Amino acid sequence: MIIKCLRVLRYRSKEETGSVLTFGIGLTFLLLLLTTVVITYATAWSQKLTLQRISDAAALSAVQAVDVRSIYRDQLGKGVNLNSSIAKEKVERYLKRPEVYESMPNVELVSLVTSRSKVSITLSTTVNLPFGYSTNSIRIFATSSAIQILDQ
Repeated sequence: MIIKCLRVLRYRSKEETGSVLTFGIGLTFLLLLLTTVVITYATAWSQKLTLQRISDAAALSAVQAVDVRSIYRDQLGKGVNLNSSIAKEKVERYLKRPEVYESMPNVELVSLVTSRSKVSITLSTTVNLPFGYSTNSIRIFATSSAIQILDQ
């Protein structure tokens, strides 16, 4: 009985040679796959943060587009009104600044909405992914708002 068990163990040990190599190759493949997913996600997240920063600064630029005629007409009794055409012009001028263009060259103004003293903008860009499994690029959006407050 003992001899039979030893023969079975000896036979199985010969059968399992190379299983550590197969496990190591599988684990290496899994780690490489996980690494590429993390790098892809980190790239998209970093670009999203950059676009959000640009969107916030553009909204602050747009909120400075005060309609001067309404100030003279209403004498600041009802607060400050923003001029939407000047706001759009300020945002477009901000997006063309060298430091903005260098950090994200293909930013587009999707929408700009002004209402009295508030401005809300939405920007978008295309991000090229380093390891695109199903797609090589994605479109990301960032929305920001700013309010003009008048100290009297």
